Amino acid sequence: MTKDGYVVRLAPMEANELSPAETEAMAAAETLTGSYRARVPAMIEGEEVDVTNVLPSLTAIFDAESIRELAEGETPQLLLVPNDGEPEAQVSTVQYIEAADTKPARYAALLMESGLFVLTLQ
Repeated sequence: MTKDGYVVRLAPMEANELSPAETEAMAAAETLTGSYRARVPAMIEGEEVDVTNVLPSLTAIFDAESIRELAEGETPQLLLVPNDGEPEAQVSTVQYIEAADTKPARYAALLMESGLFVLTLQ
């Protein structure tokens, strides 16, 4: 749940659950994480509407320990395949956040739309 009270629907995806367009978008990239589907629904005038793209601070966070150690020159990026019928891949910058107090080291990237996302190498 976000601080605004929205419920984020996040589902891990298996390779056999991906659409041909999603598989094609991910084919050329080395993935560092599993792939996930995200969607933030809200009830508006009695109808469920996807509001993912109107939440400016929605962030995908990956535990750094779950990702292989990156070699010099390797940079992670967030690959997003939006849910719009004929998806085109979008790439977002990923920020590395050092461990602090009770939070482990992690990678974070803004999630601008609903759809399939995965951390990949640039």
